[in-house]
Amino acid sequence: MNRGESGAVAHAVKGPEPRVPELEIPCLERGAEPKGVGKLQNNRSGAELGEPGVRVFKLKTKSVRGKLKEFYDMLTSLLPRDELPKSAFRYRREWENSFIEVIHSRLATGKWLRPAKKRENRRKRVKRKSSIPKRPPFLLTARFILSSGEQRGRRDAPVVVDLRRREVRIPRIGVAVPIPERLARALEEENRLEPRPEFVVQLCSDGRLRIIAKRAPEPRALEVPLRIIAVDENSRYGFVVAVFDFDERGYCRLTRFEVFKPPNHGHREGIVAALKSYADKPGLEALERVRELLPFTPTPDDAERLARAALARKKRLNNAFIETLVAGVRELVRGALQEGAAVAIVVDPINSESLQGTPLQGTLLRVRERLRNLARYEGAHFAELRASGRYCPFCGAEGVENGHRVFKCPSCGATWDRDRAAVANLVLRYLKALYREECQDADPLRLVDAMRAWLKRHIGFLLR
Repeated sequence: MNRGESGAVAHAVKGPEPRVPELEIPCLERGAEPKGVGKLQNNRSGAELGEPGVRVFKLKTKSVRGKLKEFYDMLTSLLPRDELPKSAFRYRREWENSFIEVIHSRLATGKWLRPAKKRENRRKRVKRKSSIPKRPPFLLTARFILSSGEQRGRRDAPVVVDLRRREVRIPRIGVAVPIPERLARALEEENRLEPRPEFVVQLCSDGRLRIIAKRAPEPRALEVPLRIIAVDENSRYGFVVAVFDFDERGYCRLTRFEVFKPPNHGHREGIVAALKSYADKPGLEALERVRELLPFTPTPDDAERLARAALARKKRLNNAFIETLVAGVRELVRGALQEGAAVAIVVDPINSESLQGTPLQGTLLRVRERLRNLARYEGAHFAELRASGRYCPFCGAEGVENGHRVFKCPSCGATWDRDRAAVANLVLRYLKALYREECQDADPLRLVDAMRAWLKRHIGFLLR
């Protein structure tokens, strides 16, 4: 057993080994739809769709935000700036078009024609700020200085990303923004990619800076060696990520299995609700509720401030969770590509109706979009495919519930956990869908055979 396989089944529940039928895979007719198999959606990468993937690297600019705002106003003013290089205005037309679209959108919705609304405050009536459209970011070319001293990019670029000195400089206005060590290593790695991404620096009207990398490499053909990264979305606990590798001989092995659970905000949301209620309508009942949840008694003004801080922390935790999951998948994709394997990211999307109103609604949707963008950026295939853990991974028969989220096959006697079988069925259904789409040879079906053979050897994987 491989190291990844032993780690995946270390906590499996031991029991009698179920009877498993012989692995006979019927040849599928073109257009045939096997039982329990959904349609393959978006089975094209960003390169095939003509859309590049992007990576965004944020910089902390709080100490120099005033100078960056002035620089933004200088770049977007109508006055000519002969002292600035032409490369500073390379994306001026894109900015103008974006600004025109913003104005037309506001005029079409009539937001500038409506009278200013008023809202009731606790002590006095205050007028809400007018809905002035936010000016779009301005893009700037950048020159990179790598840690080895090698320079990449135009020499007259207005922004210099110096990875040797760990800073981003704008010499025209005398600004230098430090780059954290972790971010410097990431930018160094991006510059070593082939093909190299196209880098731009995004300057926002409020003085924020971001480095944006765009890339759309051609993905490898879907043939062995192949890595399939299966991601199962679940409104109950988050995400299950299972990685199966198929070598040149068609042998299957489990490389990684991990459950990503997002942070639980139940207690935090209760505190926010209590603080908001106390801030809007101070009273004895609302005050007692706050005292039950907090070790101190805030004033109504402090309660409103604390509620905003708690919501901001919730957003930061969710963002950190998404970054952790996407970073883990990116590492798996790049590891396979470096070894010359093709990569496919297959997501089992949750039912949109059952997702509405759940605490994980925004998080699940954002992760799916981030994974689609990651596939475009890295040159991997991406697909959304519905799969169910109710069906037997061996014979495809619908199982009978035999405990909490545990099913037993009435045909072959296999027993499985619904969440783990969902990931296995996702890979099997993806391979079958490839066979139906390509219909050139039986390679995908041989991989189905290899996948089921692995499940037969490691039956404990299907049990929690």
